[in-house]
Amino acid sequence: MKFETRIRGEDEHAAFICHLSKYRKLIPTLALLFQLSQHDHGVEVSDASLLRAMAWAEYLETHAKRAYASVSRPDVTTARALLNKIRKREVVSGFAIRDVYRKGWTGLSDREVIRKAAELLDGYGYLRMDRQQTGGREAVVYYVNPKVFA
Repeated sequence: MKFETRIRGEDEHAAFICHLSKYRKLIPTLALLFQLSQHDHGVEVSDASLLRAMAWAEYLETHAKRAYASVSRPDVTTARALLNKIRKREVVSGFAIRDVYRKGWTGLSDREVIRKAAELLDGYGYLRMDRQQTGGREAVVYYVNPKVFA
């Protein structure tokens, strides 16, 4: 019941939900295979085989989450695109978010998504965010770690 409620919810990306919906068949199939590999034919599927199948499904779900992260987290995809532009030196150290989205590059045209991507790259040490007081609104400038080019 909990599983059905989860895949009918809107908390996860549609592609990931589609993947999870296949677990309706995966878990019974794994349970049967585990049962057949350890017991004679004709024996009912044991609770132990079912629990092992459910544990495997839980383990496989963690891998699926990572695989679907690029579609469920647009900041990751945008961060990759931004990092590629930096490595090609199309974005130079000391840039502001507007310097990126004004170029109109594919995948790099939404100000808020670019900001989240830059924060992600900052968290991984690819960029360093510097907040500067300008007398008016605060300016945020990003500096590229030289190791990005190594």
